[in-house]
Amino acid sequence: SKFNTKKVTNMAHMFDNCKLLTSLNLINFDTESVTDMSYMFYGCNSLSSLEFGNFETDSVINMAHMFENCSLLTSLNLNNFDTKLVTDMSYMFSGCNSLSSLELGKFETNLVRNMSYMFYNCNSINSLDLSSFDTKAVKDMSYMFYDCYSLTSLDLGSFDTELVTDMSYMFYDCYSLTS
Repeated sequence: SKFNTKKVTNMAHMFDNCKLLTSLNLINFDTESVTDMSYMFYGCNSLSSLEFGNFETDSVINMAHMFENCSLLTSLNLNNFDTKLVTDMSYMFSGCNSLSSLELGKFETNLVRNMSYMFYNCNSINSLDLSSFDTKAVKDMSYMFYDCYSLTSLDLGSFDTELVTDMSYMFYDCYSLTS
């Protein structure tokens, strides 16, 4: 609670591979100046509780690998995340195979260029609301939903894929998809 992060601009790898960490309360973190949150919780495979409160992300440019391999997280509500400046969301939730609820309703993605492996191996999620996703700048969507075998429906009607050059394995092993 007395951890002063007001002047911090880089939180990349901050909790990387904290394998025994089970819960984390970041409500008092001042993240107003942070531009890099890549790999922030990478490999926290015992983490089952993560509280953000008013976590400010409006200066963040890089969220790649942010929650990768947080395999015990069952839900994440990121509706308060301001992602308007983010350019890289690759591997963001990759390996979060217990995640069954993911709130991304307010994600702004109009500057994101890389979404590869974003939901890779998120095999407990059965629905994703990506209707707010603006993908006009995305070039890489490879492996994006790979091994999301619990997904039953996915509405990508708003996806603009004109600049995408790689869609390899994008829906590989999404065998429960019916629409």
